Amino acid sequence: MEEVAVTMGKKDSLKSLLMRAWRERWDEQAWGIAIKQILPRGVSGDVYDLAPTMLQLSTGGPAINTIIFRYIKHSLCSGIISHQAVLEAVSGFRSFDKVHCVSACLGIVAIVESQVQCRGKQEECMALACSVLALVEWLSALAEAASASPAEPERPALLARLAGLADSVARNSFLTALLYLGRLEDPVKAGLVTKVLNHLGEELEELGEHQSIVRHLRTLMEYEPSASLWPSTESKPVVPSVHCLLQVELTCFRVRPPQALADRLLLLQQTQGMSARDLYYNIVRTCCDGLSQSVGTDMGRYWVQFTYHRLPKLMVCLHSALAGSGGPSTDLAAAFWRLVSSGGQLDLVDLLYNRDNQDTLELLLKEMTKTEVLSEQDLQRIMEHRAEVSRAPRLRQLQSAITQNCSSDSPTSILRADPTVKSILNTMEVQQQEAGISKITTVLFHMLGPSQHLVIGAAVGIGKVQLLMKHLIMLNSLRTSPSAESPSIIKNQAILFEVTFLIVMTTVKNYGLEALPPAHSLSCPDTGAEPFIQRWIRLCYRPMSGRSVLQLTGLGEPGRFTKLYDRLMTPGASLLVSTVRWDEVCLSVPAFIYWLLLSWCNGSVSAEQVQTVVDNMNRQFACLSVCVVVFLNSVLQSSNERLVQKARLLVNMYLAAVPADSLPTADQAPERLALAQNIMHHVLDDFLPRDEPLRGAGDEPSPLLLHIRQLWETAVGQGSLSASDVTEFRRLLARGGAVWFVSSTVGIVLDYPFERERERAEQMALAVFHLDLPLCALALAWHVLVDFFGTGYGHAGLSEPKLACLARLTVTLLLLAADGPAPSAAASSEYQWLSYQLLTRPAPATPPTPDLISADEYERPLAAAAADGALPALARACRLIAAQITAVAYESKVTVWTFFAVQYITEATRRGGQRMHKLLGSLTLAAVWHLMCASPASFTPDMMARLLDVHDGQGRKMAAKVLCQLQSLQVDDREDGR
Repeated sequence: MEEVAVTMGKKDSLKSLLMRAWRERWDEQAWGIAIKQILPRGVSGDVYDLAPTMLQLSTGGPAINTIIFRYIKHSLCSGIISHQAVLEAVSGFRSFDKVHCVSACLGIVAIVESQVQCRGKQEECMALACSVLALVEWLSALAEAASASPAEPERPALLARLAGLADSVARNSFLTALLYLGRLEDPVKAGLVTKVLNHLGEELEELGEHQSIVRHLRTLMEYEPSASLWPSTESKPVVPSVHCLLQVELTCFRVRPPQALADRLLLLQQTQGMSARDLYYNIVRTCCDGLSQSVGTDMGRYWVQFTYHRLPKLMVCLHSALAGSGGPSTDLAAAFWRLVSSGGQLDLVDLLYNRDNQDTLELLLKEMTKTEVLSEQDLQRIMEHRAEVSRAPRLRQLQSAITQNCSSDSPTSILRADPTVKSILNTMEVQQQEAGISKITTVLFHMLGPSQHLVIGAAVGIGKVQLLMKHLIMLNSLRTSPSAESPSIIKNQAILFEVTFLIVMTTVKNYGLEALPPAHSLSCPDTGAEPFIQRWIRLCYRPMSGRSVLQLTGLGEPGRFTKLYDRLMTPGASLLVSTVRWDEVCLSVPAFIYWLLLSWCNGSVSAEQVQTVVDNMNRQFACLSVCVVVFLNSVLQSSNERLVQKARLLVNMYLAAVPADSLPTADQAPERLALAQNIMHHVLDDFLPRDEPLRGAGDEPSPLLLHIRQLWETAVGQGSLSASDVTEFRRLLARGGAVWFVSSTVGIVLDYPFERERERAEQMALAVFHLDLPLCALALAWHVLVDFFGTGYGHAGLSEPKLACLARLTVTLLLLAADGPAPSAAASSEYQWLSYQLLTRPAPATPPTPDLISADEYERPLAAAAADGALPALARACRLIAAQITAVAYESKVTVWTFFAVQYITEATRRGGQRMHKLLGSLTLAAVWHLMCASPASFTPDMMARLLDVHDGQGRKMAAKVLCQLQSLQVDDREDGR
């Protein structure tokens, strides 16, 4: 009671002093001296409710008391009263009919907005956050009162001033972040404010006056830190990362389900801050680019297949994830509208691919309507807009001249092939059960020509390619009765074996091993053994264990060629032998060819005899030639120079053109040889020996490094990736290894001097790393930990923009890999080595916390830590980077590692969303505090509000304290700069 009496007495004395100063017309300096003499040392006037007392006295009369109002401003600027107390006092003023008093209150709020700070305890900082919410509630009530009596002459000026203040508060990131905490602390009041603003928005819309007031206040109430971390920009042009990711997809992963690609695109969209509309537009725009730039090539066929078969299914997956509804997508319709409005790109596509007077865009939109991602109304509206802006009718006269020699499939032919695939599947199943070899061979002959691309492409589009390959693999293993030895049956048996083998391997060449059924999923019905094609691919074509030449020769026996030897060495002799099993012969090819090479080297076999063997294989059963070249590819990587020299000569013999008049005219022999030689070329192009060093002599760059630099220079200059670029990058990744490939790519990206080129190269690199995302992510984490934090090799002199680029690239790739596809069951040896190195690498020691920060809350990790032993390699890499950042934070001087650490945290909060704590690991608030003190300008209130845990009351108090500390540091930094 005694303390209360003292307080009340102090309040009375302050009020008496205030009235005396008003009567005697003291100036602000005299008032400040007098009030400080009354207040105890170190005690604010807030303890005695000085701010509401002064405001009540200054606004109690019919007009504003200007003298006391000047005292309020002086007390605020000199720290006698706090910003929080002033905001609370202003929020309690409800005499809105006193226009001059209201205007003066708005002036005080403007002063607070321009210099707001709080250097007190957690509770005081949280009180400031709640006062900001009270201020917004007062501004909303003021706007509502002002709109209720618009006839008064002072109201327009008041509303204009209110609109300006609302705009200033909305642009103040510190107040906005505090308001976010206040909304979480008092959700009831926040809900009432939102309700008032919604009602007020409707009224002001009817009046048509000062709608900006409600818009700014709504922006404050709808603020989310994660959304505010992205700069607000207009719709983006074609994003290189989306374009390049689709090019990588069509070059290397043509059979992957649409959902898998959708997941990658969604992760990319989240990490790049794209809207759904921008994502859709970039996808359809990239399809148009691919169609127009690849016309007349194999890639043109793949782009047609992707655009008209897989794209509608892809859009269904994206729309389901982005909108969560089954209705039509307004964003997708807007993306097509924007594509139509963007220029003549669609006209060029229609000019190149329209074969049946069917508009290519309309055909695509109809496929979209079948999947219900677009409505019929959207289709009609878009086509009407296309009719208004299209120049295609005027260019139609040029179409015959452009497309008469164009070999690309048209969209209509691709779509019409769907029923053909189903018919072929039914025929295969029936004939396989009936063992009708001659009938099924006739059907397969039609797939050896140009129609093969249509049939296989349609099978990929409708998701039946693995089923089609399954039937072909089983037909390849189909055997007739041993007693059936008539020449026609022997011939049909051999042709069926070769045709199915060539079609399957051509599909593997074009679409990858993903087009085949899973390994060990099939078995021959009569023997239960693994079918030949699957066994041959596993053992010879793509051996997972890296078999040597001698191991390959042990798969079969040269004796299998005993009955064929004389015929192979005899020009023009027939290879049809009744008792030969062609699957056993193909597996014995390595042993026979190895013997042939050795005999050729020691002179026991002449070059003419070798040429006779080649001619007999090429002209009769080209599948044997394919098996030979696959084996020779392994021989080319051996260390025996004489053997390698003969192997190169033999490869050239098999790839040499065969005169058409020397080939049989029956049984599609020319088409079979053409398919076989295409497969042979692909084998030699796809698997090249690692015969070049990764490091050059001395300071000279290696040939591989020069190659990758030239490749990046060309790609970045064009702004896009071609199929050949992707293929070269894949070869370099295989030849140099992921650590070298990623390290070289990062170095090349950072070497670009201009921000625009560097950003383009960065986005293209993200797409290229999707060639093997888990492996490249581990390699980049290893590069950052060892080359950057460890030795500093090549990074010690990086500028801040380049450090930001490195941090952005690291964060984005780690996020993409964290939620991306898991590594395959048979992960590469390099992936296993990197995983082991990261899982066993010790974390750097963290120095003890200085006395400057002693609260336990500062030492609590930003994210819950898991046991190291239970973490996979990527999560362990993220924890090691976070631990390295923590160690850097405690260093006394600012270095390149300090700037990288700040940028890493910034990008993690911006791009991570709910997943940002996967990157920050055990990073503590103390480490963030030290970085904030080292570089306060690098942190923003939006970033800190997103970074800290604000779900409980104590967390919000801590967040409010950190926000106020950041504001004070930035104010002090600006004052020191002056």
